[in-house]
Amino acid sequence: PGWDALDAEKRQDKPEILLVIRDSDGNFVREVTCPASKGFNRVSWDLRETSTNAINIDRISNASPSGLWAGPGTYTATLQKRVDGVVTKLSGPVTFEVEKLYDGALKGASKQELAEFWSYYGELRGASSALNLALKDAEEKTKAMIAALNRTPQYPEGLYEDLHALKHELHEIDEQLNGQPSKREVGEKTRISINNRLRMSWSGANSTYGPTANHRKSLEIAAEEFEALRTNFEIIRSETIPNIEQALMNAGAPWMQGQPLPKK
Repeated sequence: PGWDALDAEKRQDKPEILLVIRDSDGNFVREVTCPASKGFNRVSWDLRETSTNAINIDRISNASPSGLWAGPGTYTATLQKRVDGVVTKLSGPVTFEVEKLYDGALKGASKQELAEFWSYYGELRGASSALNLALKDAEEKTKAMIAALNRTPQYPEGLYEDLHALKHELHEIDEQLNGQPSKREVGEKTRISINNRLRMSWSGANSTYGPTANHRKSLEIAAEEFEALRTNFEIIRSETIPNIEQALMNAGAPWMQGQPLPKK
């Protein structure tokens, strides 16, 4: 077939069959990947919305990860195919109802209250996972800047101190977000972190009964603490790290990943 044809085949995306779920207002809920083989195939939706967690570029999967439960209501399913980036509808939309199988022994939250709590929890959980990934990136960037400084013949005075302080600021943010690392290693109880409060709230979000007052309070505290932590981290990411990086570049440090490519 020729080398060009072989290279084109290697670069071609795998064709996909997709089941797209939407709510009664037409809002996207979930995309389910279907078998693309001959004959009759079965696929099911697990009645969960798409995940709000941030995307880790080192762990990307074509599958759509599960999020929170979809509430009772009217939904549609549409069968589509995606070939070379072009999406074509194959069948549908088909309308169906999601209903509670039974009423619980205890009175739970209303459908509206449940939906609002799920939505708020999902947004905060997604933001927390984004901060976790951004924090890891900042820690790796700090390690790279220390390595670059070690290879800079003449560097501005005070940069080692600045990088040392930056490293400890990032560790403090990680501790507030996830708890003390030494205690986490052995399962020892640590001070209540933001993600501890989110996990506690999850027990209310992951239930058709809905959140209790404790679940709501835990989520409220987590949101307040997260906002303060996010503001602090944004200053570090937008000011502290770029200023140190610029000082390294001015001092003739080696090129680091993520910087503009050198001209020569």
